[in-house]
Amino acid sequence: MEKLLRIPRANYANHPAYGELFGKPSLFLRARALKRFLPQFFRQIKRAIAENRRPVDSLELTAEDNRRFPLLATLVRDGIAALNLSDQEITRIRQNAEPHIQDLQKHKYSIPVGKRQFKDKVRAIPKKEFPEFFTMISEILGGHQVIETLSRYRGFALAFNNIFVHISDPDDVDWRNKFSDINLPDPKSVYMHFDSKIQRTKCLLYLTTVTADNGPFCHIRGSNRIKTGFLEYVTRKANDKSGLDGWEPQTRRLFSALPKFFQHKSEFGNDLSDSDPETQKMLALERQFTTTDGNLLLFDTDSLHRGGMIKEGQRIMLQIDFVRASSA
Repeated sequence: MEKLLRIPRANYANHPAYGELFGKPSLFLRARALKRFLPQFFRQIKRAIAENRRPVDSLELTAEDNRRFPLLATLVRDGIAALNLSDQEITRIRQNAEPHIQDLQKHKYSIPVGKRQFKDKVRAIPKKEFPEFFTMISEILGGHQVIETLSRYRGFALAFNNIFVHISDPDDVDWRNKFSDINLPDPKSVYMHFDSKIQRTKCLLYLTTVTADNGPFCHIRGSNRIKTGFLEYVTRKANDKSGLDGWEPQTRRLFSALPKFFQHKSEFGNDLSDSDPETQKMLALERQFTTTDGNLLLFDTDSLHRGGMIKEGQRIMLQIDFVRASSA
């Protein structure tokens, strides 16, 4: 299978929304940018070292692994694996999640269209307040060896960290129109990203039927195996954590003032060019996951992905996050 050798790079110096728009930054602006960036840069270095980040290629699967964990080989190869929970399991989860879904709907639809942010379509289910919900999810996923599979993939024991409800609609604008201030259209790679947290895994559980038109999770096959250098890896995470990867004009101006070797983002897809060969290769490797493929997705959050980009209908899902068992 053809693979992506590196994360596509944006040409910020000549990008119409960055260097081309703002010109050469002043020394004062460069200092401001570094003052904001460097604290998170050093924090991310510390966290990456603490997590003992290692390449996926270092995981050698045995015959026993393949017997015990049927999804593991696919997860290692692609960075994602899908399976189907039974109708009874989905019904049970949906019934227990319904109060949380209704709470989120009440909040989201109280906000005018166009003013809703990403945080307005997501709501955490507090573990301390609803321990029985976490127990139910644990029992169902345990029956499919999900946590054991992800733990073997990561190389250490995992435990639940958070469960979130997501509701996505066609009028959500948080992922689009990034450069409306200069009337620059979104590229085909809009919203492509990897997560800001270090070496995590997640599950996405569809609670509604998901087709190609109502926000399928999209993933770049094999992108978990990209050999991103350590400094680039932590730089991308640091720009996310410091807020320098935003798209407001003043944030873009500040990002443009960083030294070129610090100009990397976790959410990088908005800044790419459709004509760039690396971008085209990345999109050629993109796969959409609908409920035909499976209603439960296991994936490496360091792989390249996007989702919730809805044309019609609605998507309701749960996001299940995991951390080291010792950190839970």
